[in-house]
This record gives sequence, C-alpha cells and structure tokens, in this order.
Amino acid sequence: MSNKTEMIEAAKSAFRKYGFQKTTLDDVAKECGVQKTAIYYYFKSKDDLIQNTMEYMIEEIIAECDKAYDAKKTMETNLYVFMKVQLETFLEHKKFTKVIESVDIQFKYIELARRIKVILVDYLIRSYKKIMNEAIQENRISLKYIDTAISILIGAVFSYLADALFENKEINFEETINNTLHVVLKGIEI
Repeated sequence: MSNKTEMIEAAKSAFRKYGFQKTTLDDVAKECGVQKTAIYYYFKSKDDLIQNTMEYMIEEIIAECDKAYDAKKTMETNLYVFMKVQLETFLEHKKFTKVIESVDIQFKYIELARRIKVILVDYLIRSYKKIMNEAIQENRISLKYIDTAISILIGAVFSYLADALFENKEINFEETINNTLHVVLKGIEI
C-alpha cells in the first residue's frame, strides 16, 4: 500500500494535470496505482486531500526557500537569491500558486487558501528579517523602515507572480530582482 506522502505526491500530479476542482479521487488513485478506497485510509474526503496537499506543498516551498540563505554571503546576495528562489519555486508550482492568488476559487477553498497565504507571508517576513538582521546590527540599514522594505519585497514578488501566472508575462529574474532591490535598498534618488 502507498503511504500518505506517496498519495499526496500523486494528488499533486493529478492536480497539475486537471486542476483542483476537476481532479477526482479516482484520478489520484490511478496516479498512485491504488484503489480509491486506499485513499480513504489517510484522507476523509477530496477536501481533506486538497488541504493536506496544499499544506505539503507550502512545506516544500518553504524548504526550497530556506536552502537559499547562506550566512556567509552578504545581505544583498541573500536577498537576491531568496527572491529568485521564491519566484522559481512558485512558478514551478503554478496551479498551487494560482489557487492561493486567485479570487475566483471555489468558495469552500477560500479559507484554506487564506490560511496557507498567511502561513507563507509570516514565513517570508521572518525570513527577510533574518536576512536583513546582520545589516541592521552593523547599522548599514535602518530598523525604522525594515517592515516597509519587507512589505515592498513581498508585494513585488506576488506582483511578479501575478504577471507571470495570470498575464503570461515572461519574467527576467535578474533584471526584475536587481531593480526591486535597488529601489528598496538605495531608493529612487538620482
């Protein structure tokens, strides 16, 4: 019998192919190579499977982003790498990201998507503060504006994702991230 993680991986695959709403438990069972009844051993319903899959995917995204931090590197380098990994990881999980960002998802998933987004934003805030902490301690950046800077960085990432996901715009990661970091860290003075 497949374990819970294998079923979630199968669900991720089915959700990528058919979307959250069109995927059936039969699709997941077929993807996993088990009978549909085996899914009920771990999950009460399709909604329970969706919730577990979304939670699992957010853990994957956080794990990928955590790998980006290197205490030996400068704040600027860590910010650049962290933003790039966020964008790449979110784009890799397009359907999942669309569920989090979409305003027209099925009503019963709205609360789940909000909860997942809160977890993600809280994680991003903590991570940006961790990255910027050394520069704060060295008095290279002001603690006074740190929350504003972090809000701008998070907003920028979500804005770039919306462009890529909903407007099908290509993102030049290097230019986009460098421009964003320049504005946040150096301002817009001439």
